[in-house]
Formats: sequence, C-alpha cells, structure tokens
Amino acid sequence: MRFNKRGDERILYFYWFFLFVVVAVAIVIGVGVFYGHKIDVRQVESELLVDKVVDCLVDGGKIGEKIEDRFFENFSEDFKHYCRFDFSDKNYDDEQYFVLIDVYDLTDCDDGCDNELLKIKEGNDFYFQSCDFEHNDKNLPQCVNKAVYTLIKDREIVLNITAGVGKVIQNV
Repeated sequence: MRFNKRGDERILYFYWFFLFVVVAVAIVIGVGVFYGHKIDVRQVESELLVDKVVDCLVDGGKIGEKIEDRFFENFSEDFKHYCRFDFSDKNYDDEQYFVLIDVYDLTDCDDGCDNELLKIKEGNDFYFQSCDFEHNDKNLPQCVNKAVYTLIKDREIVLNITAGVGKVIQNV
C-alpha cells in the first residue's frame, strides 16, 4: 500500500511559519517591556555615595590616620580633593551630587547631642533643601541619611551623612 504523501511539506510549512511569528512577537514584546520603562537609580546612587564617603573617612572604626590631625582645622576645604570626588556631570551644567556631613561629639552626650563639632557641605546647594521632607517625586533629588559612630583620637564622634543625587531632567 502506497499513500500519497505530497501534502506533508505544505502542512508543515504553516506550522513553522506560525512558530516563527510567535517567537518574533514574543521577542518584540519582551524588548519593549524591558526598555520601555525608565528606571530611577538615584536612590541607589545616593546610598553608594554615602558608602564612598564612609570608606574615605573611616578606617577600621576610626577616622583615617592621614586626616586625623587636620580633621577639625581645614579638612572641610580639602574634602572633595582628599576623597577624589567629582560632583560634575557631562549632561548638566551644574553639580548633580551633594554631601552634608555633620560631626557631633558623643563624649558628653546624655540626652541628645547638640554639640556640633564640624559641618562639611559639598555639592549643589539647591538640592540640600529638598532633603528635609519626605517625598516620592521624580522632579526632586533622592537623599539618603546615615549615622556612623567612630573614634578620632580616642574621642567618640558621630558622622551624620546626608548624600543625594539630583539628575531630575533624566528622570522626568
């Protein structure tokens, strides 16, 4: 018995074509979903900036030996140079990063520390004001606060570090 097998290839052609179309549509939809939404990474960038500040200033639970002697005299002027920070961005005319470090003495703290020893403020002054209130707006900078307890010459201090990233034009 011989059967007529001429229709097999023509029928398989439609299955292969249908499979090709399904795979192509799936790839186009996947790429569209992946690249279609903007991702705001300013919060993570701010956290990394705070970590970089801590790594620059603190070494083994103490203020680094290189800056220990001049920390309270003129270190606020050399902060960006010492830590090798460049707050500029090629896509913007002004600085898009900022760091505020408040240094408090913990030695005589019983109930709340109001004795500020040093304030280091670097970056865009306009963005500092936006960190004082809670917000979830794409048009405002993203800020991160972190307190680091450390020693300097056997003196207990706390570094209250506030860092943030502007870049509001890219995230609108």
